[in-house]
Amino acid sequence: MTATHLMDALEAELADQVEEKSRAPFRCVDEVRAFVSDENPSVETNITVEMCVVSVKETFKFVRLEMIDYDFADRAEAVISLLDKIDQARRNKFVFSLTLWKPKKRVTTEEWIFEKGQVYCFAKVHALRLFYALPQGSAQLKANDKHKPLCAVETRNISLSELEMAARDSLQGDDRRQEGDADSGSSESYAETTQLNEKDGGDSNPSPKKRGRKNGGCK
Repeated sequence: MTATHLMDALEAELADQVEEKSRAPFRCVDEVRAFVSDENPSVETNITVEMCVVSVKETFKFVRLEMIDYDFADRAEAVISLLDKIDQARRNKFVFSLTLWKPKKRVTTEEWIFEKGQVYCFAKVHALRLFYALPQGSAQLKANDKHKPLCAVETRNISLSELEMAARDSLQGDDRRQEGDADSGSSESYAETTQLNEKDGGDSNPSPKKRGRKNGGCK
């Protein structure tokens, strides 16, 4: 390779790197499918995905994840239940398959744990292709690299009775606060009246004689 060819190759790699960093993370299976179909990316093209895990399969060499759209994370439990009821060919229309290759040199007891129903971010996803309707990609796991979920998704369903109870508690709390404010207002009015009475000699309706003494006597 000549110096000119080397410089051209380096500049091309730099341009690819800039394009990669400026590309927003893929959060939708259909977006990945469209990107692969329209762009026909090379094996070396990298993307970042942020999606929700619905299936985990681990072997000695790799961990394979099936992922759905980021926006479905709050309904992951229901989606997983439906996906498990359909055959693989139909399932492939809705998931992105990501193969995470384990490092060759690693401690045999090392584990990479991924929870179903949680959203994860994976960078440097490459080898993108379509296997019929199924979009696929690969990434490299690193030793001691612990992937943490981007967010903890609450999957517990809140019943109608719980919502009604919470609403009643809220209303009762408002009523108690209003009663407390009314009692406080009455106490303040009573205190103000008492102070005025004390200034007037302790009588809220002083007699004419008292009023006269207060004003310096009758004329």
